[in-house]
Amino acid sequence: MRTLKASGFEGERSIVVPGPIIAGLSRSEVSDPLYVACIGYYPQAKYHFRERRTGAAENILIYCVGGRGWYELDGSRHEVGKDQFFVLPKGAAHRYGADRRDPWTIYWVHFAGEKARELVALLEARSEQPRSIAFLAERIGLFDDIFEALSMGYSHENLMYASMCLWHFLGSVIFPDQFARIRNTGEETNIQKLIYFMKRHIAEQCSLARLAGAAGLSPSHLSVRFKKTTGYSPLQYFTQLKIQRACQYLDHTDMEIKEISAALGFSDPLYFSRVFNKLMKASPKRYRLRKKG
Repeated sequence: MRTLKASGFEGERSIVVPGPIIAGLSRSEVSDPLYVACIGYYPQAKYHFRERRTGAAENILIYCVGGRGWYELDGSRHEVGKDQFFVLPKGAAHRYGADRRDPWTIYWVHFAGEKARELVALLEARSEQPRSIAFLAERIGLFDDIFEALSMGYSHENLMYASMCLWHFLGSVIFPDQFARIRNTGEETNIQKLIYFMKRHIAEQCSLARLAGAAGLSPSHLSVRFKKTTGYSPLQYFTQLKIQRACQYLDHTDMEIKEISAALGFSDPLYFSRVFNKLMKASPKRYRLRKKG
């Protein structure tokens, strides 16, 4: 049975982009300037605490939308309240955590890229941290767009869209007065519908023939179109979504690895661990020990 870990937060969600995928982002002319390494949302995060004595490998932005918390950077402690955000530069030693009586609800993102340092400088220069910004559903919508794009898998288009949304999201906090609403009214394609099908059937084993039937295409036609659209074969993409869900189970539940394997349609836990390790460059057990957020 799926249960929340004792250290988890009811309703939390997060995505960690695999190392090999990040390596590809750092070589892309579009995403190299700015890309997402991991992203998450922790509601009423009681006992949330992180300490990184040598800093993080990426820059971190934490946006508090409720409750209270604190952080320490450069030897100074700062209190954080509702509708405030702060930035922790890459490589800077830091500590942060939720208030014990009124734990914060936070949106957080780790980001890197060629232009990340300049954006961090802008975030720091606009005013002393933590900085207050009005809560806007449109800003949270951008965050949700990043999360949803990554949750749909690591296709070139999804990764590029997430990077572009991150530009807009950071722009919305650097220049809040200039922030404007953006809506997406595009219709779903056959490929998008198939990805939603994959997510709904994440616990099952699906053959190429079954996926092709769900998309209303022949297997050969699907293979060509899907790879042209995402950069991956349908079965590779389905496996990526499974491993992404496995990461979420490892992060947010106390399920055993064999339970996660079975819940995602793997008949052999050892095979599941090999597939997981190949994509995440860490075993499920080692991945679970990592501190995120």
